[in-house]
Amino acid sequence: MEAFALVDYDNLPSAVQRAGLHVLAHQIDAVAQAGNPGLSDLHIRLYGGWYTHTGLTKKGTLLSQAIGTRRQSQLVSRARAIS
Repeated sequence: MEAFALVDYDNLPSAVQRAGLHVLAHQIDAVAQAGNPGLSDLHIRLYGGWYTHTGLTKKGTLLSQAIGTRRQSQLVSRARAIS
């Protein structure tokens, strides 16, 4: 079974944002697993106001880089797709 989580990143408490994406993904995974013990895949999508007329904001750029790093290093094992 797979699950999907849509996260309004800009409205997360600042402590959660500072903890990092891998911590956020593991927290979401723990909640999803508690409700669905047979969960095999968790897809997480972040959204926020990260674009201006000239492109990504600084925050959007930093998140995009962090997501790419997390995917490459696979620090988030169960949360397979963070985008």
